[in-house]
Amino acid sequence: MNTSRASAATRAIPTAQTEIHGTKRRCGDGQCSWLDRGTTKSSRRLLCLGQDVADQITPLELNKSLIREAIDLGLLEVRTAAKVVDVVIEEDGKAVTGVVLEDGSIVYGSEVVLAMGAWSCEAEVCSSLVYKETGMAAVSDPHALFCSNDANGCHLEVYPRPDGDIYICGLGGSPQLRPDDLRSIDPSGVQPEAKRVAAGHKSLSAMTSLVDPGKEPDIKQACLRPLLPDALPAMGRLCEGINNLYIVAGHNCWGILWSLASGEAMAELIVHGTSEHLSLSPFDPTRFT
Repeated sequence: MNTSRASAATRAIPTAQTEIHGTKRRCGDGQCSWLDRGTTKSSRRLLCLGQDVADQITPLELNKSLIREAIDLGLLEVRTAAKVVDVVIEEDGKAVTGVVLEDGSIVYGSEVVLAMGAWSCEAEVCSSLVYKETGMAAVSDPHALFCSNDANGCHLEVYPRPDGDIYICGLGGSPQLRPDDLRSIDPSGVQPEAKRVAAGHKSLSAMTSLVDPGKEPDIKQACLRPLLPDALPAMGRLCEGINNLYIVAGHNCWGILWSLASGEAMAELIVHGTSEHLSLSPFDPTRFT
């Protein structure tokens, strides 16, 4: 990928852990200077893959970078607001020839890959919040912050972003949606849990003056974590007998981390008939049939 585009989507960021108790926060070594309120007892560095920094990815920027790169290389056509409702299967049932859109039109293709996230399996609805343009403090002293359980039922994960936004998850209380539930709702109809949003906002605003407890978060959203019964993703041919229909889904909360390796493995499978760098046998979709 173009390095200048990649730099907009990724960066190295220190990691820290905060324990929530009843006493005033004490941060070591001047870490997390923007944690200037509240009840966190201590903050210490964590090791991440043997280091005290982690690679942070901003999901939207990563997606935009990958799409722009593919378009510039002449490899990709992007269609938005085009809902796929079915696949077209040859009369002999041995191959798919395309997908049917909601308006009845057909997009033809030699291979079809189903990458529908939660709509490929079950889901867990996890609420998350974004605070826009919180100021330079979180930008100049960024830390990925992992909090212990608190009195509001949260175990916050706090991620300052390069543009000054702060993203938080770990609000607790995640209900599950079964396949029948998912089939009956539109993606835009899935809403965050109001009580968990309030709890997360209360927890974060008690820790930092960057967040006003009297104001609502700028973005309140429901993040759907795709789950399969054995907690492993499904990657490969969807079913025996149809060699050009594939699925890649069910990565739980690790979708971003797995994304590039999954994409490479699936591309190798489609082009060469096998994944050259990653064994896909543990993720065979037919293991459930």
